[in-house]
Amino acid sequence: MAMKCVVIGAGAWGLPAAAELTRRGHAVTLIDRHGPLNTLASSGGSTRLWRLADPDPLRVRLAQRGVDAMHRLAERAGTPVFLTRGLLWRDDQSLPAVQSTLDALG
Repeated sequence: MAMKCVVIGAGAWGLPAAAELTRRGHAVTLIDRHGPLNTLASSGGSTRLWRLADPDPLRVRLAQRGVDAMHRLAERAGTPVFLTRGLLWRDDQSLPAVQSTLDALG
């Protein structure tokens, strides 16, 4: 069933979300006070992260779905839409919970 959707923010996250909703047949209104992909967007920096190591399995699965969606968008666009780089963020206190979650998710 098609829905009417509003996506607020036409940056690195809102624009692909709107594209995916449109691809699925929904009517989408995209709103951004500065226009799409502008340098004033909160995602305009180079430090946006997908936290694929987290104690919460739901957040890990959602983050992985986001990464997969961005890869599909890049494939459809025929051009890279983001760069991947490794990052190590150490938090000894939550490490056992993160490891347990990652082990459970395979």
